[in-house]
Amino acid sequence: MFRKHLLALVLILLSTLAANSQQQMNKINIKAGNRILTATLVDNSSTRALLALLSDGPVEIHMNDYAGMEKVGSLPQSLPRNDTPMNTVPGDVILYQGRSFVIYYGTNSWSLTPLGKIDGNLSGTELLDILGDGSIDVELSLSTGGVDDITADSASPLTVHRLDGTRLPVTDLGTLVPGLYIVNGKTRLIH
Repeated sequence: MFRKHLLALVLILLSTLAANSQQQMNKINIKAGNRILTATLVDNSSTRALLALLSDGPVEIHMNDYAGMEKVGSLPQSLPRNDTPMNTVPGDVILYQGRSFVIYYGTNSWSLTPLGKIDGNLSGTELLDILGDGSIDVELSLSTGGVDDITADSASPLTVHRLDGTRLPVTDLGTLVPGLYIVNGKTRLIH
């Protein structure tokens, strides 16, 4: 009986590890200044080509504001297009005309290739605070996932992340459900 339960537990653990590994394969890091954002990618030929590009190492992109709604910069090579009519929202990561990498902090309606979405449900204002006014150099890289992808933000008095790296919009630790969190870059148990 004990062996049956142990085997079932091992199978569940292996299944969970495989699922977590697959989840990390569809994430990238976007480093902007001293901040690292993670983005969860959709599955299409564009994102598979982007992941292949990043498997050779990080890619730096010089990005500029465009039309008060997005940051846009050129990738080192064109990727396959999967254009579809869409309504963008803040945090959407888009491929435009096969070569332009776009991060939306505003809204737009156009035929674009969706790449994914920045994790953490950041508002347009929060994204602008991170990406700044004018131009910025960002670095795209493959995500290793979890705690390794979190950096402390010295400009913010309180940053709280779940262990999976998702940033929480918290201004007071007393509002958190008890558990383990990353607070200002350090692991902390909240009672």
